[in-house]
Amino acid sequence: MPEARSGTAILERARSGILASLGLACAIYGQAMLDRWPSEPFDGVLLFVTASVLWGLGIRPLLRVRPADPVGGEEDASERPILRLRPMLWIGLALVGWSIIVAPALAEALPIARGLAILRYPDPTGAWPWRSNNALTTLGTLSWLAGMVLVALALREPPAPSKAAWLARRLPRWRASAWVLLAIVAVAAVFRFWDLPGLPREMTSDHTEKLLDIHDVLQGARPVFFQQNAGREPLQFYLTAIMIALGFPYGFLAEKAGMALVSLAAVPAVYLAGREVGGQRLGLAAAAVLAVAPWHVQVARAAMRISWAPLFVALTLYVLLRALRTNARNHWLALGAVLGAGMYGYTAFRPMALVVAAAVPLKLAHDAWHARRGAIPWAAGRRTLINAGLAALVSVLVAAPLIRYAADDWESFNHRTASRMTDAEVPLANPPLTQFRINMVRAVLMVNRTVDSGWIHSPPGRPGLETVGGALFVLGVLTALLMTARAQDWRLGLVLVALPAMLLSSVLALAFPGEVPHLGRAAGAVPMVAVLAGLPLVILPAVWDRSLGVGAGRLAAIASLGLVLWMARGAWPRVFVEYRNNYDASTHNASEGVAVARQFLATGGALDDVWIVGWPHGWDYRIVGISLGDPERENVLWDAATEGVESARKAAEHAADPDAKLYLVGGSGAARSVDTLREIYPDGRATHHEGRLPGKAFWSVYVPPRTEASP
Repeated sequence: MPEARSGTAILERARSGILASLGLACAIYGQAMLDRWPSEPFDGVLLFVTASVLWGLGIRPLLRVRPADPVGGEEDASERPILRLRPMLWIGLALVGWSIIVAPALAEALPIARGLAILRYPDPTGAWPWRSNNALTTLGTLSWLAGMVLVALALREPPAPSKAAWLARRLPRWRASAWVLLAIVAVAAVFRFWDLPGLPREMTSDHTEKLLDIHDVLQGARPVFFQQNAGREPLQFYLTAIMIALGFPYGFLAEKAGMALVSLAAVPAVYLAGREVGGQRLGLAAAAVLAVAPWHVQVARAAMRISWAPLFVALTLYVLLRALRTNARNHWLALGAVLGAGMYGYTAFRPMALVVAAAVPLKLAHDAWHARRGAIPWAAGRRTLINAGLAALVSVLVAAPLIRYAADDWESFNHRTASRMTDAEVPLANPPLTQFRINMVRAVLMVNRTVDSGWIHSPPGRPGLETVGGALFVLGVLTALLMTARAQDWRLGLVLVALPAMLLSSVLALAFPGEVPHLGRAAGAVPMVAVLAGLPLVILPAVWDRSLGVGAGRLAAIASLGLVLWMARGAWPRVFVEYRNNYDASTHNASEGVAVARQFLATGGALDDVWIVGWPHGWDYRIVGISLGDPERENVLWDAATEGVESARKAAEHAADPDAKLYLVGGSGAARSVDTLREIYPDGRATHHEGRLPGKAFWSVYVPPRTEASP
């Protein structure tokens, strides 16, 4: 009987851990069913409902405990003076204002002012003086940078004398976490850099456009906003140009490597954000989720500027939480700097400004509601509002060149967004509010069920995360809701507020509902998804620790590590098999044509004599010139009257040229084009190339120099 009572007591104590574990198992099984039969979601949804009930009951004891500060206390900023206006501040503001506003306005009357403006003025083709030609000047840029530095120095607060000692006391506690984080970053590097030359293998027209702009930067162009291809922010172009200037070969690999580096940097940034939300363990769990998340890996592999959004969102979330927690001036200034810099990365980051704007009043309302003894912290609130205003000032100064360009050419700056939100290109299928509601539902479900129709980001039929990650995300959202409601955890509440806000870039494609959800435009939500999906990995050991003690908690932590490994195992084939196969099947094999052209050049041929015979929906002819080291080379034959069907007849224009020539031909009419080339060049040698993948065959026609031609 005592043994029976002892066993019953153990089961009673372990009840919470058992319920939470069963809930997690049901969630994983439910997500597996959604992955396997997405068109029949009922069973999967039922399992998720069961999982939510079990998980909620299991973690209930933790909800009674109000969370402590996850990263330790800091100096109380409330005792410091709220604001001291120094002369350095006015000098800094004057330097920025001169380069952004005054110098452009004086450019016509005072020619020397043109070189001092951040953007060259006036533009002969525009309406002076409020139209720029979008080119940074050396003196104007230096004036802007110097002004920002002076403003930051004038507003910053000196560090507390005890800060160094505080840091020294905590460094030994960080060493183990640092090694774990290093291991996570190493895994993330494998997912982002493994077989980078081959995945993705082929360039698209978007990649070609970017490389042409990067070539312009290498030749001396200095735009603050790249107007081509519907307008794009500049950071990817300058980063890639710097890498090439430092010795990286010009081409597609440089684009991929740059965005892979940016994606990798987001992993420690998400660790910092997660640590600020719930401590080091949550930071590590969030970083681990992000390291192997197919969503994040695939958008990084796509080599678009998308990767900047998760990085800047994670950094902004980190400094925002830190600023709201400590109310220290320097953290607020850092928030403004990161928020302003993020605007130069990718359009999907812009809603983060709304998150920051909403976070300040929400935090003040939270503090007032939960203030001890019912006292409203007016002094702290006043300091917060002043600091938030200074953060806004710094963000405007950092983003000033981009703001100036937007003011000068709003249509170009906002063209991509406006074309998706309004009926500028196509009529709206539904009233805006109706379509918004439909899009939001699809976007919210993109982690677990709905899919991105764009093959460049995702294999068909696959949501944002793999099976285990999707299950953890649902339980993480539930946990965050319960902890926000029961334990007044404002940090998790802010993450929940930020998540739908960062989906807006995808949701607001009201005119193109077929593009919703969009893993690229919604990439700013990835850090919040990672934090929420990492939350159950931390909660499960805490539940078992509370139930049966430290030993059980450690075993549960090992189980959480096993779940991370399971995520990695599920993500690998998603990225390196499914994504690869879908990408290869959806792109042209222009690189194989480039390989044939290289052989032609190796035997003495000239790049001027390599020609693409254009065909409908065929290769991007610019890829050949870019890949062979001459981005300005555009050797393509195109017959506009027949929309490319009779392009081969244009080769007759080269018949008088005695040099050797190479023509690359593809498409469904390739055989007809080859016959046409044989008519023009009877001594031409046609070769059929099967291609690496089925359905990717093409022809090459080599025309020998006239001295080799048969009499």
